[in-house]
Amino acid sequence: MFQRNARRDVWVIIVYSIVSFITDLLILKFPDGPGVLILIVFTVLELLFFSYFIYLNLKTFLLRRLVLWTALAFILLPIIFYITKGNLNFQSLIFSIENIIIIPFCVLYFYEQINKPDTYFIYLSKSFWIILGIIIYMTGTLFVFMYIDSLPQEEQDKYWVINLVFNAIKNLLFAIGICIKKPKEQFNPYPGTGPGT
Repeated sequence: MFQRNARRDVWVIIVYSIVSFITDLLILKFPDGPGVLILIVFTVLELLFFSYFIYLNLKTFLLRRLVLWTALAFILLPIIFYITKGNLNFQSLIFSIENIIIIPFCVLYFYEQINKPDTYFIYLSKSFWIILGIIIYMTGTLFVFMYIDSLPQEEQDKYWVINLVFNAIKNLLFAIGICIKKPKEQFNPYPGTGPGT
């Protein structure tokens, strides 16, 4: 398996998954004050991991630079919010901004794949499954993250299940992307078209 997944972009997702698992354990152990800080730090790391993965899979120089500079600017947001608010009560805003940034990046990847495909069958690509997992997770949790801070704690617990469901779907699609084996020879149903023409 590891020989198949020597690609750097796949390793970005493997490391992300390990960091995500450790973060979940830490949040369970420290649910209050430290847990909020851990969650904010993880949100920044998550955006950096996803942005780097997408950066590695984009071909257009301008789009790659856009992803890079947007991700670097996002790092400053929690610091700015903490300085202006004086507390850590901005998790919902950070989550929502992260989702709003990552969703268009995923759309840019799919747009490039439509115009300049890497493979004749996109579902044979590791990056397709991983970015599909990212976009499903981000779109599925966007409104939950937007409104969760305005709800009472009992309601937050009910809506948090939505995050868990989309997180499971994301992890399943990541696993498919990591494990999928690219065929040695690709069949071209439309000769004279596709990659390399």
